[in-house]
Amino acid sequence: MKILSKQPLLQDKPILIHIICWAAFIFIEVVVAGLVRQRFNSVPFYIMFCSINIGLFYLHGDFVMRFAKRDKLRSWSVFLMLCIGEIGIYCVAAMLTNFILLHVFDEQPENGLQFDEAYFAVVIYRGLFFITFGTGYYFLKQFLKRRVAELGHTIEVGKLQNQLLIAHNDYLRAQINPHLLFNTLDFIKAVSKKNPKQSDEAIDCLSDIMDYALRSSNRSVVLVVEEIEQMQHVIRLNLLRSNNRLNLNFIKEIENRNAEIIPIVLLTLVENMFKHGNLLDKDSPASLELFTSDELITFKTCNLIAMGLPKKNESTGLKNINDRLDQYYPGRHEFFFEIRENIFYTELKISCL
Repeated sequence: MKILSKQPLLQDKPILIHIICWAAFIFIEVVVAGLVRQRFNSVPFYIMFCSINIGLFYLHGDFVMRFAKRDKLRSWSVFLMLCIGEIGIYCVAAMLTNFILLHVFDEQPENGLQFDEAYFAVVIYRGLFFITFGTGYYFLKQFLKRRVAELGHTIEVGKLQNQLLIAHNDYLRAQINPHLLFNTLDFIKAVSKKNPKQSDEAIDCLSDIMDYALRSSNRSVVLVVEEIEQMQHVIRLNLLRSNNRLNLNFIKEIENRNAEIIPIVLLTLVENMFKHGNLLDKDSPASLELFTSDELITFKTCNLIAMGLPKKNESTGLKNINDRLDQYYPGRHEFFFEIRENIFYTELKISCL
């Protein structure tokens, strides 16, 4: 799983983003104000007033607003006092700026420098304007912090779910085919003295199956043709155990040799036939059908149920297969199994698209 950055979306390059935003704001305000008044002020004027405006913005957004989120009445009283103090500081800073512009840069205000009601009304309005923007900036930061926390939580949950899925899949895979090993070892033990050639062949088949199981344990998918090879080994082992008396038809059409599937699934369905089925009846031969194309993998089994076994449409191996298919092919597969007139059927279809 790809690990996403834990940094907020707007904090990857915070200084650059702030500079771009302020540059755009100042450019628009200067141009609009200049065009409306048909007059532009000097560079020192814009630098000094932009500085106090930006200073008020960050003073309110980064410091004063911290008191607004507290529930205590005293905190809100402090917050209101700080807001009033901000306006007072802003007014004093505006007056000092005008003095400096007049006496240092000899820049005379358009209507003269008069600290009257109209002057303070404009200054207070400008102060409230940037305080409002600072408030919005504060809530935007809080929103982004919450989003980052939620994203981090989602990532951690996703990682845990992925680890759980892998562990569960490994657990299901580990449950598959243990009795194949035991039954084959019993068979090898029984024929090792009477028929060494059969014993050697059984050992070779079992060795290939176990080697495949180990190799596939580190792979999420394998080629269908690899699974077919191991299916043939399972069939051969059971033929040896039955003295070649099994009745089984294996039909396969492999149009797409690059088709892939999660490992051990088809192998388990085949081995399940030998475990629960009766393949000795010539009148009811078992059948395997496997077809692969660029769009679809289709696998079908059909076998007579062994005498004495309960006629239930359930099996640990089949349940494990169903769970693994649900995990790896959600919405891309169909799998069903049923019993009809003492015949057990399974059918698996997997979309390759």
